[in-house]
Amino acid sequence: MKPLETPRNGLLRLLVGVAVALACCPACEDTAKEQTVRMERKAQKEKEQQDWEDYQKDAGRIEALYRVTGLSSEEKIHRVLQLEALAQEIERDWADRNAEHYGRLMHDLITSIGSIDVSYRPTSYIAQNLALRALEKADRMPLDTHCELLGWTGINVDPNGQRLDGFAWAALRKRSVALKLAGWQRIVQTIDEEWDPDDLPSLQVWTSTGELVACPEEIQDPKVRARYIADVEANRLKIERNTLQSTARDLKKQWMDWDEKSLVELYATDPDRLEELDALLVLYIDDEAMRTRILNAVEEQQRKSMGPSDTGPDPFEEYENSRE
Repeated sequence: MKPLETPRNGLLRLLVGVAVALACCPACEDTAKEQTVRMERKAQKEKEQQDWEDYQKDAGRIEALYRVTGLSSEEKIHRVLQLEALAQEIERDWADRNAEHYGRLMHDLITSIGSIDVSYRPTSYIAQNLALRALEKADRMPLDTHCELLGWTGINVDPNGQRLDGFAWAALRKRSVALKLAGWQRIVQTIDEEWDPDDLPSLQVWTSTGELVACPEEIQDPKVRARYIADVEANRLKIERNTLQSTARDLKKQWMDWDEKSLVELYATDPDRLEELDALLVLYIDDEAMRTRILNAVEEQQRKSMGPSDTGPDPFEEYENSRE
């Protein structure tokens, strides 16, 4: 007996027919793929937008707590406690969510804490501890943020505001210098000697047919649209690469020069562990001339501190001359 034809059966047959047609139609398959890519791209943009909005809110909270002009000593202490509490929130909310935003927020917060002068406890001690914790994720942060956080390491201070000595200082110094040298290594490894600074990205990306569009969806031809999307991505990658290469070269020229002097000063103090420094330099620095220059500068600084202050050449003057 022939089954009764109903509107529901008819709709089902229609849907099955459309599905079969789609499965057999390459053009329709391409359209489905494009829709999937479009949806993924939209979801990613929405996530990035939400991350940015949340980042701006937390950055605003840090900026508001940074203003301490006119506050009493007690109010400044409370402000430091608020910043410490906010640091825990940022650690919880951002450490695994977005390393770039996490690093920048922690740097701004650490700078705020380090700038407040209170008798409660040394803010440089708090700032250094926060920086050391943040630097555990340094390899996922932007290169410049990584180096900015390193500026808060190697501070000889204990929780009571006293100078560390002996084993405690030696351990902190070794940890701080290892982090600094890892930062140097990252800078050097980032620099691509084949990079051409004159090969600039485009300010605007045009379609292969010579049109300027606001979004890929405006392009009707699938092939032209696919080519345009690929060109936009290639241009984006070129912008990122140019920015990274410029940043790395600036850091090598400016920040590494300054930080090298800081490193010499750190290891010129007691306890004398020149062999330890030598081992760290070998581990992170391939440039033998640079390693030798640093070790010689440390030895000169140590000899300077042992002799009369008004005799002998200035070790830092010799150090600077050795760099020329």
